[in-house]
Amino acid sequence: MAKQKSLYFDNLIRVANRYQKDAELCLETGAYFAGMAAVRAALETMLYLRVLAGLMDLAPEELQEIDVNVSNSGDVFHLPPKDPTLKEMIDVTKEKGLIKETGKKAAHRIREWGNKIHGSCVARTGRFPAIGRKNLKGRLNDLSLVAKQIMETM
Repeated sequence: MAKQKSLYFDNLIRVANRYQKDAELCLETGAYFAGMAAVRAALETMLYLRVLAGLMDLAPEELQEIDVNVSNSGDVFHLPPKDPTLKEMIDVTKEKGLIKETGKKAAHRIREWGNKIHGSCVARTGRFPAIGRKNLKGRLNDLSLVAKQIMETM
C-alpha cells in the first residue's frame, strides 16, 4: 500500500520537475508565454502534492471532518466535489504552515501571472499579455522559493 502511494508522489514530483524544466527551456529560447504556463502548472502540481501528502497523515475520522473520504482498502481519496482554486490552495498551504509568508507571496505572484495567460482571459480580451524575459525569470525564482519551502516540510 505505502509503495503504491509513494509511486504516486514520485510521479507528481517528476511532473512538477518536468514543468519547471520546460519553463527554464522556454526562458532560454524566448518562449515566455509557454514558460509562464509551465510555471503555473508546476506550482499547482507542487501544491496538490503537498496537500495530498498532508492528507495521508490524517486519520479517517479527521478526513471525514473535512469531507475527504478514503476507500475501504485505504488507498483512494475521494475529495469534495468542488475543486479548490489555486488561490485557496496557496492560502491553505500557508495556513497549515507548509509554506512561509514569503512563499505565499511568491505563489500568488505566479497565480496572478497565470490568470493573465489563462485561456478564458485571453479569449475574453482577444489578446495575449506582454510577457518578457524578466517576468518569466521572476516567476521561476518565485517557483524555486515555493518548491524549497514545500520540500522542507515533506
